[in-house]
Amino acid sequence: MRINPDDYKPHEIWQMVMIGKPIKRYPNGYFDTALKNERFKDIFQYICFQVKSWQIDEIPSHMTSQFLKENKLSSLYNTVFHHNMFEMLDTAFPNIFHPWQLLFVPKGYWNLETAKEATIWLIEEKLHWTKSDIKNKMTKETFIENGVGCLYMEEFNGSIYKALCNAYGHDYIQPWELKCTPISYWNENTIKLPLQWLIDKKGYTKETIMNLTEEEIIQYGFYSAYDMCNQSLFQLLDKTFPHEYKKVGNVIYYMPLNIRNKRENSVIMTGVRFHSQKKAWIASVYRNNINIHLGYFKTKEEAIQARLQYEHEELYK
Repeated sequence: MRINPDDYKPHEIWQMVMIGKPIKRYPNGYFDTALKNERFKDIFQYICFQVKSWQIDEIPSHMTSQFLKENKLSSLYNTVFHHNMFEMLDTAFPNIFHPWQLLFVPKGYWNLETAKEATIWLIEEKLHWTKSDIKNKMTKETFIENGVGCLYMEEFNGSIYKALCNAYGHDYIQPWELKCTPISYWNENTIKLPLQWLIDKKGYTKETIMNLTEEEIIQYGFYSAYDMCNQSLFQLLDKTFPHEYKKVGNVIYYMPLNIRNKRENSVIMTGVRFHSQKKAWIASVYRNNINIHLGYFKTKEEAIQARLQYEHEELYK
């Protein structure tokens, strides 16, 4: 039996094809005209909303070969859309979805540009995350569960940090700020980066960074680097800025270049010695032909600390 397609809405034609009466296939040339997109859009939206009762954000996850076969859409997929699942989806819902929202993206789809677009979409449109959310919540599963598979392209190799740098630039975030920094990231070179970063980007100075607390180290995310230095801030400082800090007892001193040079060139003479009669340690500084007595101390460490404190208070001005 022949019908006049113009007498029916596209989804009514589809219903006839589905039940096989009065026609078993779409009329010849039905999708060869300028109306093909509008006709397919009517059919597909009718299936999604009227037959399946799907919410719009559910649709991409149902786009499978089985779905097409069950709804007599396979022939359209093959001939009209040339095996391009996203083209079908975008024809039915123009500019609403992205390729990565499908269960599978076309082979070769991912590159640095599409990865950038997908990462920004994931963070800003899908999750509505702030930078703080990224630091505290983002994991590899965040990408996987939302269908953004760019994380495993060769350029990123599973690195969230590299994906974020590609999307927002290399100054956007540091690896240690993320919730999941791989243990393999840390080595003798990378453990030097966090303290320098605090000085360059966070307003610390070489003097104030000596007062960094363990809580702040945890907050900034580089506890693993701290742990590699036996949880010693002094060791981390010394690895980052060799020979610029001294530790006496539990006190850390910053030794600026001018003081280090003065000490090394003997412009000033400092001394710590043990006084046998008084059974105490003496700290003194010989400066400008004057011997400055700094006091008696029970331990050598206390005497050294007094000497270093004098250098800071009197010489580093």
